[in-house]
Amino acid sequence: MAEHVVDRRGMLRGAGVAAGAATLGGVVLAAPADAASSGLLGGWLITHRDNPPAPPDETQAVVTFAPGGVFQVIDIDPVGTPGAGSWSGSASSFHATFWAGQPGDNGSPAVVVRVRPHGKVDGDRVSGTYSVTIWDAKTHKQVGTGTGKFWGSRIDA
Repeated sequence: MAEHVVDRRGMLRGAGVAAGAATLGGVVLAAPADAASSGLLGGWLITHRDNPPAPPDETQAVVTFAPGGVFQVIDIDPVGTPGAGSWSGSASSFHATFWAGQPGDNGSPAVVVRVRPHGKVDGDRVSGTYSVTIWDAKTHKQVGTGTGKFWGSRIDA
């Protein structure tokens, strides 16, 4: 099978997967005021958008960076399935890898998605880029790739 570059939404729509394609978008992190050792700890409200040829749709998500390298993300508008993984970085930059799955719909195959965001923190703002790789959950064959960007702000407690 030839490898094609596609956006997440296009790939998941093409597979007939129900809403939640945005679930696995770009990501980010945050830092509570007491996290002096890392500006990456905490939660952020971010917006992410896939690069062309994907449609220009934007999705909001909440991303959390926890001590020990724990990373979680969930799209909230539109709502999507959660993703989990790990992160590392400094007070001003980071990279992460997280995984999520999406069940098939109406006989379409389920997919497994890996997202790798890279970003920077500037005070209460965060921004960066991400890459996405999608596999058929049954055959484990890669069925798509894509890239995108994200930006957002810290969630205050």
